[in-house]
Amino acid sequence: MNKTVKNFFLLIVVSFLFSEPYEEYKVGKNYELIKLLDNQIVIDGKLDDPGWNHAKELSDFMSINYSSQELPSKETKVKIVCDSDNIYIGVKLYDNSEEITFKSGSYDDFIDTFDLNSDYFIVEFDSDHDHQTSYAFAVNSSNVQSDYLVYDDDYIDDNWNAEWTSKVFVDNFGWSIEYKIPIDIFRFSKNTNQTWGLNLIRYIKRNNEYMAWVVLPEEKVGIVSQYGHLNNIIFKQKSSFNIRPYFAYDNQKYDDQYYPYLLEGNNGNISGLDFSSGQDIYILNESNNKLGFDLNYNPNSFSAIDMTYKPDFGQINQDASEINNTAYETYYDEKRSFFIENSLFFETPIKVFYSRRIGDYIKSNNINIRTELNSALKYTSIINNYNYGFLFAYTNPKDNDLIDKKIYSTIFRINKSIINNNFKIGFIGTNYNHEYKNSNVYGLDYVLSLLDKKLIINSQSILSDNNVDKGYGLNFDLSYRTDVFSVFNNNDLFLDFWMKNNQYDKSLDIDDLGYLFRNNLKEINLGFSINNYKSLNKSKYIIQYYRAENYSKDVISNIFSLNYNIILNDLVAFDIGISQEGDHYNDKYYDDYYNLDLNKIIKTPNDMVLTFNYNNNKSDIFSYSINLNKFKNNINDKGDNILFDIVFKPATWIDLSFSYDRLDYYETYHFLKIRQLPSGINLFNDSYNFLSDRDTYSYLFINSNNLEVYYTGQLSAYYNNNLSFQLYGEYFIHRDNWDENSDLYEIKQTDENFIYPNLITGLSSELINFDNDKIKYSSLYNSLMLNLVTKWDFNKSSSIYFVYSLSKGVNGKIFSNLKDLIEFDNNDNLDNVKAEIFYNHNATIKIEFYF
Repeated sequence: MNKTVKNFFLLIVVSFLFSEPYEEYKVGKNYELIKLLDNQIVIDGKLDDPGWNHAKELSDFMSINYSSQELPSKETKVKIVCDSDNIYIGVKLYDNSEEITFKSGSYDDFIDTFDLNSDYFIVEFDSDHDHQTSYAFAVNSSNVQSDYLVYDDDYIDDNWNAEWTSKVFVDNFGWSIEYKIPIDIFRFSKNTNQTWGLNLIRYIKRNNEYMAWVVLPEEKVGIVSQYGHLNNIIFKQKSSFNIRPYFAYDNQKYDDQYYPYLLEGNNGNISGLDFSSGQDIYILNESNNKLGFDLNYNPNSFSAIDMTYKPDFGQINQDASEINNTAYETYYDEKRSFFIENSLFFETPIKVFYSRRIGDYIKSNNINIRTELNSALKYTSIINNYNYGFLFAYTNPKDNDLIDKKIYSTIFRINKSIINNNFKIGFIGTNYNHEYKNSNVYGLDYVLSLLDKKLIINSQSILSDNNVDKGYGLNFDLSYRTDVFSVFNNNDLFLDFWMKNNQYDKSLDIDDLGYLFRNNLKEINLGFSINNYKSLNKSKYIIQYYRAENYSKDVISNIFSLNYNIILNDLVAFDIGISQEGDHYNDKYYDDYYNLDLNKIIKTPNDMVLTFNYNNNKSDIFSYSINLNKFKNNINDKGDNILFDIVFKPATWIDLSFSYDRLDYYETYHFLKIRQLPSGINLFNDSYNFLSDRDTYSYLFINSNNLEVYYTGQLSAYYNNNLSFQLYGEYFIHRDNWDENSDLYEIKQTDENFIYPNLITGLSSELINFDNDKIKYSSLYNSLMLNLVTKWDFNKSSSIYFVYSLSKGVNGKIFSNLKDLIEFDNNDNLDNVKAEIFYNHNATIKIEFYF
């Protein structure tokens, strides 16, 4: 190879390693930071301090909505200065003051207070200048604040919070903002004369207009990589410490009535529920004084230490009610601030760390035991393209009679970006340890970005080890974006292609600290979409195929789907789709009540699903959305699902929302239960071989008309952004309607695989008790949930909360109205219906400080 060719390839490699992404779109997008003496800027929103006179004015904003060549309808001017401890941003947003849209709301409530609800402005800083991570600070016209992080150039972490100051001032020329952001918020290198990434975004609600300092065509991938530059930054490394203690007084009352197990002999065999001796009653009425705190220490500008002791959930929306009769666990979102802040730091393609495992139920000898998080410590650091993360927690059992040992959880995460952040490789490890179990999970992952982020490959391999079995899992995702239609002189269309492949073997077990929907699975998803984002009306055609099988090559899902969606003028949207599922089987039915699985592979009817979704302009005072699904299978089972959401905003300080979610379907092979054995079922089913020690058993199915309905409502009101009031309610109905006239079906232990369940003639009381099983398997269930939260921010960072929660569930009976559910008591039951009642309410007063 001659010298010229070598130099050419060297030039290509160097440009790939060190080039600025999207450099051609950033010409002239540089701003020189001016440093002032300390305390020259007074934060009042007026921009009349002499210190602002030294700063250069930035005003070259461009429209985002339809074309980066369009000029915004209103002018925006920005100045940025700093002193030794803070960055100051002064923003003048010219407008007709009578047309500005104001909206009161809670701090960090971006969805309900900012986007499509009010005029606002956002400043985004890439302080490490890695084109991957940024800090964003939003202020709306009512001076409501919101902040968030951007991770991996694409993902937004809205749970990140920081302490900073802003003020808004309104005059005849529009409105203005002054920001004061402490530099110890940011993570940055020790280098002098740094360059940070910078972008500025403005939104005007009345005409749904977005504008920004740097704007790239819509088809370009990435957020942080599109930023312009803030130059001449010279800050010294600083440390910071803050603590947020709280005191809470809690009064809680349980009043439950339920049927106990019917046990036979002394060996733990269960033959059903014991209806003969009446109900067990669990009454608890106790008050607790609770002290806890969250602590944060930043020893420098690139690392953070967080600690929590007795953390408080403090949420308004509890987990939604549900009856889960499947073999698969429901996934719930985290609600504790310690875990949700910087939560993306521990995110991996396979969910190796699922924070709800800490301080939640654990399973010991097939019994769910409630635990309580005592304390946790977290360390994170970002320096020289290395990301480190460590989390340690220990929890206590709530019932020391069942288990009296602490549970220790450890999570470690590290990743490194190289090749100009186009390649990132990472490792995650978890350890779960208590007296009954010690398990470890290890994972290696990487992300490779090529061709200006048009081609992205994302993969992870994991290994689980629970000291009994070792399991293996693999995730592989590939996506590619191309303007292939340009060869046909059509520059308005571009194409997205993706391929996803997951493989989890039969022994993979990550559920002590992670979440896996199921193991024994191989799945692949192939698809492409044709997109038009350059016109006033944005549209997309989506075609995809999904196939899943187990490691025995039994097909458990086989779906082809087609969707079309369009967004009219960025406001009104509708989507229509159709999917067809071919031959497939169900290989996992599970009786959670007795912890049994027959391990039979059962034929599943093929089905077709039609979907239609529509929402009007969400920025209107009254907005709504409708989602309709209709399905039918090849044995003539039918179903319909309707979801109707309404949002009403009669004033800037109040929001009302309501949703109605109803699912009706008829199912011939509705899974009911595993047939009760003549000699009973053992509660601690782990000390013998079921097949050798027990009689033949089977799955039972029954034809059923099924119904699930959710009514939810929420009221949010705000006064002067310091006092907020939120009321949340949910009413849930679940009904599997079957009786003695229904057909009963069976799959026996001795039956062949890949068949439909067999019709049973001549019903036997050994197989089913139509009254008792409606309680045992939750075929009739109603529940009500109410939460009231009042919050007063009595100074910048300290608050007083009053929280009242109530829930009531009745198992075994359906009510015609909510009033009957509230008033129901077994003592007044005139229908002679066996029913269980679960009633809980508590009240909490909490005082939270910040130092």
